Amino acid sequence: MNIRANIKKYYEITRDYIKANKLLSGCFVAVVLILLAILLIFFSPEKRAGRAIGKADRYLEMGQPENAADYYRKAVNIAPTSTKAYYGLVYSELSFGDKVAAITDFDNARVSFYKYTDAMREKEKNYLIEAYLLVPELYEDITARIQLLEEVYAYTNESDELKPILSDNYLEYARSLKEEDPETALLYYEKVMELRQGDANIAPEIAEIVSLSVDQLRSYDRFDDAYALLDKYKDYLGGSYDSLKQTVSESEELFEKKAEMLQKIYEEMETYYFDNKDNWQESAVSEDVNTGIFTKDWTNLLFYDDAVAFIVETFSNEEYFYAPDGFTKDYTGVACGIYTYGNVVTDAEEKNHISYYFYFGEYVNGKREGYGYSFIKNGESSYLAYEGQWSGDKPNGTGVLYESERYAYTSLDKYKIKTVGNWSDGLADGAMQKYAFVDQLPDTSFVGEEVVKKGVAEEIPAETEEYYVDLTSSEGKYLVGILKSVKDGFDVFLPVMANRDTLFGIFGF
Repeated sequence: MNIRANIKKYYEITRDYIKANKLLSGCFVAVVLILLAILLIFFSPEKRAGRAIGKADRYLEMGQPENAADYYRKAVNIAPTSTKAYYGLVYSELSFGDKVAAITDFDNARVSFYKYTDAMREKEKNYLIEAYLLVPELYEDITARIQLLEEVYAYTNESDELKPILSDNYLEYARSLKEEDPETALLYYEKVMELRQGDANIAPEIAEIVSLSVDQLRSYDRFDDAYALLDKYKDYLGGSYDSLKQTVSESEELFEKKAEMLQKIYEEMETYYFDNKDNWQESAVSEDVNTGIFTKDWTNLLFYDDAVAFIVETFSNEEYFYAPDGFTKDYTGVACGIYTYGNVVTDAEEKNHISYYFYFGEYVNGKREGYGYSFIKNGESSYLAYEGQWSGDKPNGTGVLYESERYAYTSLDKYKIKTVGNWSDGLADGAMQKYAFVDQLPDTSFVGEEVVKKGVAEEIPAETEEYYVDLTSSEGKYLVGILKSVKDGFDVFLPVMANRDTLFGIFGF
């Protein structure tokens, strides 16, 4: 039985004795009761916790945080609603480097804090704020810090004491997002300005972030949002407001041209897609030249390939999309796209040029998935095209690479070639069947096989050498050709792979 219970017991015994004997005077009764009340107060949880906190405070002053933590923990156990005890405990644990324990006890303290009545909250407010000022030392993650500081800021009715630390964390987070996500960064700059009542030192940073946000919005074709942002922060932008607005206007005009061009590309490519999506694999392995991609007249698409150059030269995106029902980043359905690849090349006139190709087919959550085909111009009137399966936004699975115009090495005959097989992330991977069709020999097809692993051709097995020839070019590289044409008496040599030193795969990958 504890001391408090014992005192209460003796109080009750004394009271009953007095009633029974009627011997003691009223003054004596009063004295006894007062003494008992003093004892009760002395041993109350609040006083006991206070004494434990006092000892803990002295240990801190002596530079003994571990001993201090022991007494703060005793105080917490005696008075679980004492914010001062919790603050001292967490502070002590941080002082001797036990961050894990400090975080655990801080979380326990938060559970206690939110059980406070309004009166208790007001009474404990100062130590509550002190406890939350330790948050930056407890948590490295900036978003966790902000969440906790916003929590106590609201809980203490937006206490002025918390504004500096909350605004500092907002500013740190805003700066970390500046390049990656300027729109979100700008929201946190606004919070900083609200807490700091329009700090003029932050204004140049806001002007910079507005400019970055406008560039991002332009790249996403969100012109109305860009105009609205400029108008909202006009006072911060000064003389750059007009120039930024002009840039948005010019981008909007180009966007309209881009949208018109992408729609034309979609309309040009959709007919072949819907006519062949169910039978493309049969066409792929056919020895008849008049199948698959080779059957369509691509004159218009070759023309658009030239006309579309302004899109990739005037916009910063790496990808451009069009779908009749509107393309979004998580789009699922059939759409077309323009994809850039390789390095940007700057010409003598300081214009940037980069390679690009078209795609038409299925998308899942904004990525190419399922059946589709890609197309790229490869000369004045020739092209390369891949048709087949896509996964993970790359050619993966069975597919066929079409090359519309190549030249034989022992005559001037032009020929077409298609390579059928498995592709891994755009690279040939497996036994690749080769079909060649010479323009001057319309009734003859030439067939061979090349074994490739992840884009690297294997050496030709001795038993199949009669169907292949290895020739060393002046650069010391190999030409691998289908020999059936020579064996059957035709005066042509058809190179299948022109460079053994490079990976064999689909353009753009």
